[in-house]
Amino acid sequence: MRSHKEQIKDMGLPIFLGYDDNNQPLIVDLTKVGHILIEGATGQGKTNLLHTFAQSIYYAPRKVYEGCVVSYIHPEWEEEPLPRPYFDFYLTTMEEIREELEMLCDKIDKRMNDPKLARYPVMVLCDEIAYLVTEYKRFAEMFIYIAERGHLVGIHLVVASRHFV
Repeated sequence: MRSHKEQIKDMGLPIFLGYDDNNQPLIVDLTKVGHILIEGATGQGKTNLLHTFAQSIYYAPRKVYEGCVVSYIHPEWEEEPLPRPYFDFYLTTMEEIREELEMLCDKIDKRMNDPKLARYPVMVLCDEIAYLVTEYKRFAEMFIYIAERGHLVGIHLVVASRHFV
C-alpha cells in the first residue's frame, strides 16, 4: 500500500483486493463501495481476506490510518483468537459483540446528528455473520441497521460467512 501512494492518495479507506491480470494491485476505496460481502466454503480464505483488508488500512499512508478504527468480530466457537496489531478491537464473546453492535448503532445516530463526528472512518470486519444473525435475532436487527445507515456516516461493514440464510 505504501508503495502505491499515488494510486490511493485520494481514497478514504483503500482496500487491497489482490492483483489484476497484469499483476498490478487491485485497490478499491471502501468509502465509495460502502460495504463488502464475502461468501465461500470453509478453507477458501475468507478470514485471511478479512485480515488483508485490515492490513490495507494499517499499511496505508498515515493520513488514512490515523483516526480510523478497525473492529474485528469473530465468534469464539470458531477457533482461538489470533489478535493482530492492525485490529483496534478483537471481539469474540457474544457479550463483546453485542456491546460493539449497540455502540455502533448509537454512533450512527450521533453521527447523523453531528456530521463532524463522521470524520474518522470505522471499518467493521465480521467473520461468520450467518451464525451470528441466525442464532441471535437482535444481532440481525443491529447488522441491518448498520448496513442501511452506517456508510452514510463513515461506518463500513465487511462481512464474511460460509453460507447465508
